[in-house]
Amino acid sequence: MQTRRVSTKGSCAAPDGDDDDVNLGDYRQCDLFVDGVEEPVAIGSVYNLGPLVHHQKLPDGVSRISVVQVLKADAVVPIPTFEVRLVGQAVGHFLMWPTRLVSDSGPQVAAPSKKPEPPLDPIEQLWDISAGLRNCTIPVPWEESVFGLASEFPVYIARPDLCEVLTGNQMLNISVIQCWELFLHRLCIERGVDHTYGFLEPSLIQLRGNNKEGIQAYIQNWMHASDKTVYLAPFHRDLHWQLLVICPKDNIAACFCSLHGSPGADYMKILDGALIGYHLLRGKGTKKRLEWVFPKSYRQNGSFECGYFVMKTMLTIVQSGIVDRWTTDKSVNNGRRGCCSTGKAGEDAIVGVGELVDTAVNNGFAVDGPKLTKLGLRLNCPVCSFI
Repeated sequence: MQTRRVSTKGSCAAPDGDDDDVNLGDYRQCDLFVDGVEEPVAIGSVYNLGPLVHHQKLPDGVSRISVVQVLKADAVVPIPTFEVRLVGQAVGHFLMWPTRLVSDSGPQVAAPSKKPEPPLDPIEQLWDISAGLRNCTIPVPWEESVFGLASEFPVYIARPDLCEVLTGNQMLNISVIQCWELFLHRLCIERGVDHTYGFLEPSLIQLRGNNKEGIQAYIQNWMHASDKTVYLAPFHRDLHWQLLVICPKDNIAACFCSLHGSPGADYMKILDGALIGYHLLRGKGTKKRLEWVFPKSYRQNGSFECGYFVMKTMLTIVQSGIVDRWTTDKSVNNGRRGCCSTGKAGEDAIVGVGELVDTAVNNGFAVDGPKLTKLGLRLNCPVCSFI
């Protein structure tokens, strides 16, 4: 297989040029003759590159050629140009040559097709999105069916948020966790288990910025209204993420913590009150206190792994369809071990955040301060289905 490239600079384009290379397409090898000489004067290549050469229309009965090897340097070319009069001057130039004086001497050679670039992996896609954000933020709205409230204030994802996920050595902020819950909600719908798993909005259940009565009211009212079997509640306190798994119908709560801690006696009391209110709303009052279980995992090594631990544990629960046996289920234990031993989110976590962020990007808007502006960034992302 042979291919030739040509510089497109100047009126006389030169084969094998070094500047602005373009592929010449199909060509065939030939012997070149001139009138009055029986032997070929040069070996060349005939190209099919369209109707123009030297900005002139290629006449009928004339071929576009380039000289590859000179056999008779002092022979006059049939159609001279300003730069080329003798065959010895023809190497490196396109020339017009009478077709009757061109004799095929080899098979036609097809130029190799350009190899498609391999698709970006999920991490590369997220780096691409991050590079395009600069000082902008992407609003990621949610439906009321996710957290029990409309997204008057959507999740805002900024460049530092994506860098936290990508570098794998920083504490994840609440925007990343919120975005992850949105991804898991969509995953539940796709798997047909959205009637089983529900989610609590982390900024509404944390102690900072909320009063205890408001937290309790949100939890009991949303669980009663949505009527799910299992609720996943990422809980942030004292610069640390935990995952609270609440099964209101069974009156059980599990605390998954990469430091083997608890949410605190004061917060456990809030959830006790929320479950009492939940049962009263259902018309089934209970005097039974909420039962807590504390599954043990591999402890995190540093100070930042807890966010990844929570993300991975939630994903494992949804993917494995776990609704009980929180202290014994091997799927949950394996998921916790994998996340805490590496301290990094798995590829699934990258894909999930990337899908939601790329969706928002492809919808075309970013926020720069209070003003909505077009971001002008689109990706052909194989993992993104929100177009």
